[in-house]
Amino acid sequence: MPTDNFLALHNARIRQVSSENRCRHAETGEDSSGEVETSQENTEGMLPVADFVFLDELLNANSAILNSLLMVLNERIFRRGRETFALPTLMVVGASNSLPQDEALGALFDRFLLRVRCDNVPTERLSEVLRAGWNRERTGTNRQSRLHVDLVRDLQKSLYEVELEPVLPHYSDLIRRLRLAGIKISDRRAVKLQRTIAASALLCGRMNALTSDFWVLRHIWDTDEQQEVITALVDGAMAAAGGTDQPGSHPRAQQSDAPNPETLAAELNRIATRLETPDLPASERAQLRDEVGLLASRCEWVTNSHQREYLQKEIQALWPRVNAPI
Repeated sequence: MPTDNFLALHNARIRQVSSENRCRHAETGEDSSGEVETSQENTEGMLPVADFVFLDELLNANSAILNSLLMVLNERIFRRGRETFALPTLMVVGASNSLPQDEALGALFDRFLLRVRCDNVPTERLSEVLRAGWNRERTGTNRQSRLHVDLVRDLQKSLYEVELEPVLPHYSDLIRRLRLAGIKISDRRAVKLQRTIAASALLCGRMNALTSDFWVLRHIWDTDEQQEVITALVDGAMAAAGGTDQPGSHPRAQQSDAPNPETLAAELNRIATRLETPDLPASERAQLRDEVGLLASRCEWVTNSHQREYLQKEIQALWPRVNAPI
């Protein structure tokens, strides 16, 4: 389901069975098998009975925990010794203060379809946060959700009734363009992401997907550097198919963050540095050429004229280098 709605559902604590597990390195080698503590006799409020699971400091987990979590995410089952638990899990949210650097974490990170960076709220809304936080601490109460877990489960079952066929050619073309830009999207992941498109349609009250539902694909990045490129390609795909102007379009389809000039400058510097590599393969030079083209289109949207002109000069200096004969 789309990120904003699902994160809100996580906070609901529906039926008080959300599971919070702080995944930390085992302090002693023998202590722990690295598995999440649970048992058939006492699972109340723990992962085997959780509809919504929140895993804090996920990427600090040791290898044994990671293997257990892969089974949870892939098969919705959890094993401990001879015990096997069929999980009712509807959604898993992970949190981390850093992106994975270790390749061993790649498989786990890939299972989370969407990524959302949680920064501080805008300065102009800080007073609202302070007021809400103080009232919550003073009263010691949380807002109760009006959604019941059974409703969410029914919505998930309805995903497969959403008609995707009309947007599949556009979706296939977008996946191809993302791959050409160097964004790694496996066939497995491309198939799974169709659920997020269907969920966007469903939450708009539609049983047919529109290209405006592609907005959720802005959140499939693996690194900070990929965000600008992915946003440009996704927004371009929606615009080309008239996605943002269609009746019933998802409101988030028209909400795209303006490009960050510092991020664009860093990307251009990275490309310039890479072009200095002796005997750069032709395939990589072609990829860098595509990236420069995408960055050039993003630079047009920079609001500050001085920053925009500076970035455009940097791009003009890069074109002869990426197009240089091999």
